[in-house]
Amino acid sequence: MPSLSDLDRVILRTFVPLTAGAGPAPVALAQPTSTLPVSFPPHPRSLSHVASVIRAFTTELYSASLRDSVCSVCAQLHPSSDVQWRAAQSFDFSLLDRSGTGCVRAERLSSADLVPDVQGFILEHRATRIGNGGDLELQICGPCERSLRKKRMPVLALANGLWLGDVPPVLRDLSFVEKLCISRYRHNICVVKLSQGQRKLSGNAIVFGQPI
Repeated sequence: MPSLSDLDRVILRTFVPLTAGAGPAPVALAQPTSTLPVSFPPHPRSLSHVASVIRAFTTELYSASLRDSVCSVCAQLHPSSDVQWRAAQSFDFSLLDRSGTGCVRAERLSSADLVPDVQGFILEHRATRIGNGGDLELQICGPCERSLRKKRMPVLALANGLWLGDVPPVLRDLSFVEKLCISRYRHNICVVKLSQGQRKLSGNAIVFGQPI
């Protein structure tokens, strides 16, 4: 057996304990946990697995999954899968009747017009229809439906002082740049992303008046 050099003895003394006068002790090598042979390249996927992947992909990109629908209570767009048609009789819409409160006012076409209150329920008429039985049906999102079933005013409901009137046809299909050009105010804020994935505001939120 060849003699060990001084450097080899230092390495063995550091990592492997030496037995008395017998040189380095035998080192037990780790055995593989599995004795099954690893085949490379891997076998191709079965046709059933390929079909399931394609089916899941097409389901996610189906037009019905990407389509948006408007809620009759809050007038906000939601995925069509999150908006359902419900019979109006299944809810207590007395919370949405703000007649005489001055909270919701009718639209004015000139500065000389009076400012009357909107009478009746405040709903988005594009999300209402007459069912087969002649009853009124409403298209409603999940948060608004849960609030109404608990007899609470939905936070984003139009009847909660958020109704501004119908959008004129010339303003319905504006691009993002066009909306910036006609906005009466522009804001400047700084949003930072934390390491945990959350976001927060940093500094001040400043709003500038924009002459139009």
